[in-house]
Amino acid sequence: MSLTVPRQRERPPKGKDPGRPGLPARTAKVEVRFKEVRLSAPQGPQTRHLLPIKLWAIYLVEKHPPAGATALRWLLLTSIPVVSIKQALRCVRWYCRRWRIEEWHRVLKSGCKILDHQNHTAEVLLRAIAIDAVIAWRIMLLGLLGREVPELPCDVLFDTCECEVLQLLTKKNSAWGRL
Repeated sequence: MSLTVPRQRERPPKGKDPGRPGLPARTAKVEVRFKEVRLSAPQGPQTRHLLPIKLWAIYLVEKHPPAGATALRWLLLTSIPVVSIKQALRCVRWYCRRWRIEEWHRVLKSGCKILDHQNHTAEVLLRAIAIDAVIAWRIMLLGLLGREVPELPCDVLFDTCECEVLQLLTKKNSAWGRL
């Protein structure tokens, strides 16, 4: 199976963490295996009576990563029965979408400050989350379009007044950078 591995930003060293160099996006060739497994609960006094649960393990490994890249090696556990390679590949494709989902949650938390909506009634919280979900989606769309189509004109996504404000902000920020 071939997987698209998103680019990795450079992470400078911090404390004992050695950091990592930035890497461009790439396509990884991986081997995929799957098997039914049973997991037993820990043998403590409160859990020894529990029966093992049946899961399916999907193991994915990249045998030949490019120089400087860490080989992909995933062990996925799922409650979805996996009895064919087609089903295993479908689960892997679902898992690959996690990066976009994690990015959306990051935008909700840091961009929309969704965790600051505490201490509201359920009704107010529901409205705020609905609005924030749309805002987070728009922020992600802008980021994706900025990377994929940087020459896209402003007026495709914003009205004339919004484009003028953005141009003024750009000029103001570049003037501050020269000081």
